[in-house]
Amino acid sequence: MCVCVCVCVCVCVSQVGDPNGPYPTPYASIFRAMAIFGTQGVGVLPKHCGAFMLTFFIGALVINIARDALPERYSKYVRCI
Repeated sequence: MCVCVCVCVCVCVSQVGDPNGPYPTPYASIFRAMAIFGTQGVGVLPKHCGAFMLTFFIGALVINIARDALPERYSKYVRCI
């Protein structure tokens, strides 16, 4: 029983991730990038990535605050992000 399980695992592991194999993993590159970012930190990001993240975060914050602060008749024109 144990030998059968080991053989099945070895055969399947060699096929997992192969784009032309029976078990392609389309999100593997995304998960690999997330794992690298999680283990190596912010230093592995491109040069201006932090500035873009901060800019879009502040922009979303301003839009949401504006939508909440505006009267009802104007806030319906400020779309949710």
